[in-house]
Amino acid sequence: MKRLLIFSTFVFIMGTIYLSTGIEALADGSMYLKGIYFSNIREEITLNDKTYLAVSTDTNLYLLENQEIKFEYQLNQDSIFIEAIDDLNGNGYDELLIITNAKNKDNILLYDTLEGERIYSYASKMRAYSSNSNAMKPTGYYDEYVVVEDYVIDGDQFYGIAGYNAFRLDLKNQKEIWQIEAEDNLWDIEKIGDINHDNVEDVVVSLQTKDIIALSGINGNVIYQKSVSESLKDNRNNTYPTSIWNMQYDEETSILYAASENGKVYKIDSKNGQVLGEREISIINLERGYNRPSYGDSRFKGYSVELINDITGDGKKDLIYYEMTHPYKYKREYSYNNEEISIQFIDGQSLEVLNEKLDLDGGGKYASGKYGFHYLRGTYHGEPVIYVFDSINRVDSENSLVYKIFSINQNAYLNDELKVKNQGDLDVYFFSFLVLNNNEVAVFSTQNLLFQHNGEILNKISMIKAEDFILDGDRILLLQGGYSGRGYFNFDMISLETDESLWHYQLEDEDYSEYSQIDFSSDFNQDNIKDVVVVNTRGDNNQLPWVMLIDGKTGQKVSKISIAIEENDIADFSDYPTFDAYLHELGYYLSILTTYGIYNDVNQDGFNEYYITNSLGELYIINFSDNELYDYFSPNSDIVYQSNSHYVINYFNGAIKVSDIDGDFNEDFIQVISEDERSVVQLIQTNDFEFNTEIIESFQQTRFNLDNNLGDIDEDGINDLAFRIYDRTETYGTYYIISSKTGDVVTSIPCTREDYFYLSDEDINGDQLKELYHVTYNWEKYEQSVLLYDIAQETPHVLFTSPSYRPSNYNTDRPAVTFKDQDKFFIALHTDRYSSQSNISIYDLSNGALLDEIQIQTAKEKNYEDQYALGSIAVSKDGDDIYFYQVNNYYSVDRYYTRTKSFIYNYSDKQMSFYYINTEINRLDILGKKILLRDVFGQVINTKLMDSIKFKNLKENQTINKNIKLSFNNKKEGNVYIYVDHELVGFTDKDHYNLELLEGKHTISISQILPNGIETMDTVQVVVTKNYVYMIVVIVITITLFASAFILPRRKKRYPLPKDFEGSDK
Repeated sequence: MKRLLIFSTFVFIMGTIYLSTGIEALADGSMYLKGIYFSNIREEITLNDKTYLAVSTDTNLYLLENQEIKFEYQLNQDSIFIEAIDDLNGNGYDELLIITNAKNKDNILLYDTLEGERIYSYASKMRAYSSNSNAMKPTGYYDEYVVVEDYVIDGDQFYGIAGYNAFRLDLKNQKEIWQIEAEDNLWDIEKIGDINHDNVEDVVVSLQTKDIIALSGINGNVIYQKSVSESLKDNRNNTYPTSIWNMQYDEETSILYAASENGKVYKIDSKNGQVLGEREISIINLERGYNRPSYGDSRFKGYSVELINDITGDGKKDLIYYEMTHPYKYKREYSYNNEEISIQFIDGQSLEVLNEKLDLDGGGKYASGKYGFHYLRGTYHGEPVIYVFDSINRVDSENSLVYKIFSINQNAYLNDELKVKNQGDLDVYFFSFLVLNNNEVAVFSTQNLLFQHNGEILNKISMIKAEDFILDGDRILLLQGGYSGRGYFNFDMISLETDESLWHYQLEDEDYSEYSQIDFSSDFNQDNIKDVVVVNTRGDNNQLPWVMLIDGKTGQKVSKISIAIEENDIADFSDYPTFDAYLHELGYYLSILTTYGIYNDVNQDGFNEYYITNSLGELYIINFSDNELYDYFSPNSDIVYQSNSHYVINYFNGAIKVSDIDGDFNEDFIQVISEDERSVVQLIQTNDFEFNTEIIESFQQTRFNLDNNLGDIDEDGINDLAFRIYDRTETYGTYYIISSKTGDVVTSIPCTREDYFYLSDEDINGDQLKELYHVTYNWEKYEQSVLLYDIAQETPHVLFTSPSYRPSNYNTDRPAVTFKDQDKFFIALHTDRYSSQSNISIYDLSNGALLDEIQIQTAKEKNYEDQYALGSIAVSKDGDDIYFYQVNNYYSVDRYYTRTKSFIYNYSDKQMSFYYINTEINRLDILGKKILLRDVFGQVINTKLMDSIKFKNLKENQTINKNIKLSFNNKKEGNVYIYVDHELVGFTDKDHYNLELLEGKHTISISQILPNGIETMDTVQVVVTKNYVYMIVVIVITITLFASAFILPRRKKRYPLPKDFEGSDK
């Protein structure tokens, strides 16, 4: 419990978005923090005689020195404790112990700080039981990952508690010494010296059932178990058991101090568990009411004590006592819902309270029950203090934080006027600071870590919260920023051949916007290289919406143009506390950019123009070369504003560029404006910028949907435009494709609202137009099918129609893909057969014949569901090798952790490879032998295509003897793990393994986890039988026993259960 006071715990969970190269190691030279929020670790730590600022996000841990990131630990999990450990392996460098909150993998990690290598890891688990009332849980006993509640360290020995278990680890020899299971949750652990005189440090743990238990450090045996914490009764005589939340051990007096949830502090003889004294500090309300002791949702108080230096003058240590509101009994975090915290100082000898209660409440009365406060432990002018902050934005006119600082070693309230500046983050909920030993101030805001001294900002390190990539030939545009799918501020153009950055660009602070969108589809300066357009679609950060052009060749900013907002006189900015509040209030009246795209070079200055439309129906044409608006015009008819129109997909206010209709040699626009039950489709003539509503009349109850994902159908380097128009009262409509180069309608296809379209990867029939996939549904029969169109003809010609098949519950975006092999084109179609099986069907496009059907059988894993969501199928070619690949996501039994299984099928040699990674993947791209993965939270993993580990001597459904020597193909350096029926039975670093099996059917799997975190696996089903010699012996014995049955008397016999699997690599 005490460590939850020392390390501030932030539980405002917003998700997990992170960036990683896929290599979990110590990295140097990072420029950015990666994660979605700052988490538990914000403290200074000394390693190898150097002092670092340790900072954790929800995914990574960083060590900073001199305002710069020196080391980065890519953990993909939240760090909750860290410790510096003296050199264990004799290389002269300390080790770093990191404890995380992972609940599905190793959570105690030991790193050597010389090379950043992880030298030991351990998973804290406990035995759990399920009666299978919930089909998501396995039946019977199983191992459950549990978070480390608390720990103590004695040299190279680690003592920890997690769930019901206490355990000891030998960090130097990297092994578990002992583990014991208690009868209930363990709340705290403390060293108490060698009380049984066996020359090994002993420990005491507190149990949820009011007891404390002293354990032998040498073997975990119980030395004594004493009941300490007394139960409480309410005014209706209901009894509530209480437990010890926190303990502190005084080495000088061998006294153990314990704080109970009954409001008392106990003074205990650590040698025998005898209670020497007690004092009621907090008065518990025992009437039936909001704060009564209760299981469930009623609030408990959390109580804790901490030893501090002598403040009474008797030469003995004294105590500081904490009282905290705690909404959940069995959670050890501090929630931020209207919380309260107070401290009192206690004489360590008499347990007398030395001062009135000091309330550290920082936010309950200000936060209206939504956020509350949080705090950090640190030093101030060399003295240990507690910093308390509001977790809402309370920044005064001078931009300094409202805060409180409490001394730990004296009952005084420090109120220095420390000015702390914020920069760039107006939405500040976790705005806090920590004074470092060099008197610099580390300021943590929503997006940035700022270093300041005397109010001057020395350095700023921004946090990257999301990442994505856009492919362009042999280049990839890597996007990094604050929010998934938007808010990007960091751009890198990377060569896929060399993995080197061609250029880097970061938005200035004033340009950062969480509403920015990226357009990487067009060449504006006509140098045959696509450029990057950043569109701030709505005003924020004291800015109007704007458009910025970045040169795709050099990475230099070409121009930035603000888009004007129509005048409104309903309010004045000065009436609002922030610009964001002003925009929020006026959101229904202000311009929100809705569509944008390239507009051909009208004035022939060497730059293509850009068009922008907004939610008011206004259209802008931007000239990047002049850094100004080329022209602007708005509707000439009154607009009845549709509230929330930009949140409803079926409403669209925008414009589509079309060819020159009126013969003035200027391209024209078709504009669509949705108003209540009415959509206006009208023509804009660009020669005089007037609307001609006589050419295209208004349609009642018409809906217009723009398809921004179509792509470049005529391969002219410009994405083309597609939309569908349908009557609101009907489900059927028409899908139109318009060439962005000519403005002509390429094709129109009847469709339904639910149908969707996507382009083929290449031009199949050589007519300079890509083919079009049409995925259509028949929900009455619960079927879907795929059509492939040749759209070069006036009436689209159907090249292929798939048989109807069962659609996935989570529809794939690309269920079919075309590929070329030896000058012939084929189509691969993914079909979802069952929840745990899907097929890839290969058809010859020349005649529609089914050539092959690849069954993708999901191997069900323990604690994981069957296949839950299917990803899109895709194809890649590397020389003569053709690969199909797809991402399938699995969910663990508690539906909180995901595990991704990706298959890569080599069509040329008919080999299937499987790849696992412990996160959810929503995108996978293969480029030659390079793999790019993007997970659901925004992590991009760049790795190489490798051969999956394979069985060398086993085939599917093979009959084998009970003793078999497994051999492996494609083994990489490191251990291979062997599973039988989804249970780990052994591992080896060799290319073989001797396995003994029981008779019957079994699933055998081999797995190898590579340095980049990706796991490759091969699985086969086998039938185990006896060998022939053994069978002959059994037959003889059976005949003998049968004969003896008539002579010898019979007796009942109870057979033991089958023995566990055994194996070796000898």
